[in-house]
Amino acid sequence: YMHWKIAYRTSPEEPFKMVPNPEFAWAADPFLIKYEEKIYLFAELFLYKSERNGVIGYCEFMGDHFSEWKVTMDEHWHLSYPTAFSLPASSIAFVAVEYPLRSFSSGS
Repeated sequence: YMHWKIAYRTSPEEPFKMVPNPEFAWAADPFLIKYEEKIYLFAELFLYKSERNGVIGYCEFMGDHFSEWKVTMDEHWHLSYPTAFSLPASSIAFVAVEYPLRSFSSGS
């Protein structure tokens, strides 16, 4: 069973650090968003125990690590590639679905 991991660094001189996967999934296809001076990492979360598997999650960069993952988009089909803030790919319908941003809060 393939498990992906995401790594990051804040400068070319430092080594890469791993972003821990949540206990319920592994993360892939990362995409960074800067919103209101905070940095968020969005990714596909491939669920271990689900028939549809992929949801979109995010975590916040806290200066030296990322916060816990939160699920932000969960549909009745597999979601992946959050390469634009509002355009995840749909692997079943083979269409791009736009999700308008109504509000966004890191909860912190």
